[in-house]
Amino acid sequence: MFKIRVVTILLLMFFNIFCEATASLSESEENKLDHEDPQSNFFLWQDDNGNIREENLTKKPESFTAQTSDVNLYFYSKSNPNEPVVLNVLDVNKVIKTKFNSSKECLFIVHGWLNNYSSPVNVMIKGAVLEKYDVNVFVVDWSAISKNGYIECVANIERIGKFIGHFINNLSKKYNYPLSKIKMVGHSLGAHIAGVAGKTTNGQLKYIIGLDPAGPLFTIVITKNRLNKGDARYVEVIHTTASLSFHSPIGNGDYYPNGGVLQPGCVLSHDRSLSCSHSRAYELYAESVSVGSFVSTRCGLDATYELGLCANNDKSQMGGFVFADKPDGKFYLKTSGTPPFALGN
Repeated sequence: MFKIRVVTILLLMFFNIFCEATASLSESEENKLDHEDPQSNFFLWQDDNGNIREENLTKKPESFTAQTSDVNLYFYSKSNPNEPVVLNVLDVNKVIKTKFNSSKECLFIVHGWLNNYSSPVNVMIKGAVLEKYDVNVFVVDWSAISKNGYIECVANIERIGKFIGHFINNLSKKYNYPLSKIKMVGHSLGAHIAGVAGKTTNGQLKYIIGLDPAGPLFTIVITKNRLNKGDARYVEVIHTTASLSFHSPIGNGDYYPNGGVLQPGCVLSHDRSLSCSHSRAYELYAESVSVGSFVSTRCGLDATYELGLCANNDKSQMGGFVFADKPDGKFYLKTSGTPPFALGN
């Protein structure tokens, strides 16, 4: 019996070493890839209305360029949580007509493809934040562009992100507002817009959280049009759908609920399952703001985590609104398939 136990322990130790080595090799090879998934020529997607769309990633995109008139900001605060003041990205002088308070922190929320200011991602996150915190909230609406095809949207990500970055620079200058008081959260393509905005500001933002950043047509080696660590003092990424998003770590801290491939409770048809898992990222984040308790474990691979071989590793809280010094690395956790999603400790 003793011999069997020793052999088992040795095998587990060997497997752990093998997995960690494989993880290092895998991450090294990821950095050499041109594309996150170069084999994907199309994908199926379910929009907010339940309609299934097929996107051909090889088609020639329509030629149009985002203008500042295509990007608006919806301002909310504790005083006006449901009745926004609408501004254009060039209207920094009109911010004074809102209830913007320069003594309070500021959050920018950026939606993804086919969404707008009233989409669930914005409603859930804005609601969770203002329910608990007295802060300024700007919801970015780029629906004039996001309503178009995926390829056309990707082509305009960098331009839209720069519009937001310049607005933040002007806001900071006019109201003597520190960039260190600004946080951004973006879902899907919105995560990349947030990243570009962070690259554009005249100094580092406090915190950017990317919620399942879009993967198709973005590359590992080219970072100018996507979210990447360095775009803020700390960049956190929550990965929930491997085939629609970046599965590779691109932040300071990368979190993989349930392995980051498909989420529990999303076992539907393939396309709806992916859409459900993709949306789960903002559902998890909204709950993390309200409740917390998404305790995560640092680990090199999901397989290693599943075997319990990382149980004694560093822990970290996924998401949340209050910035604390979080550790860098890859973190794994389990969640429920229905709200409340957090399983605590």
